[in-house]
Amino acid sequence: MKKLLLISLIALCINNLQAQMQQGKFFIGGSTNLNATFLKYKSDDNGQTSTSNMSKIDFGLSGGYFIANNIALGLFNSLTYSKTDYSKATMISIGPVGRIYFGNSHVRPILSGSFGYTFEKQNETYSGVGSYDSKFSGANFSLSGGAAFIFSESVSLDIMAGYSGTYLKQSNSNYKINTNNLAISLGFSIFL
Repeated sequence: MKKLLLISLIALCINNLQAQMQQGKFFIGGSTNLNATFLKYKSDDNGQTSTSNMSKIDFGLSGGYFIANNIALGLFNSLTYSKTDYSKATMISIGPVGRIYFGNSHVRPILSGSFGYTFEKQNETYSGVGSYDSKFSGANFSLSGGAAFIFSESVSLDIMAGYSGTYLKQSNSNYKINTNNLAISLGFSIFL
């Protein structure tokens, strides 16, 4: 009798886990990543090579609709703050996002991709020269994969690793910033 009850309980839990990513349901998610980077770059203006240390933290929100079982489309919004030896920057991005979940277990592989528009405000300070503000805008994209750890019918912990690129142009100038990143992020999703 105990074995039958245990098997019935497991079957009920698995059935509930399968139900949360069905067509017609919604998701809301949040994620963050923190990284430290050593930068080496070459300036197009004067051809000089410079180095700098960078710390960066990202916060992201996303939401969407399951257009088919395990396939969701929606929107993302992210806020990034970064600091180097001589500059501080705040970046805001927004755009479409897509997610694909695989399987029906409580640990599901997940693929995610996004493409968006980015705005950045930067303040640079140089000793002996002073400081100035600049604004950039452009495109960004990301592709990532990982696992969604399903804790209940409506909540998952998402651990992802991925690649992202940002391509920005300074307003009123031809100065461009192109960045490519590998990152690991930790997030959660709520399924409604």
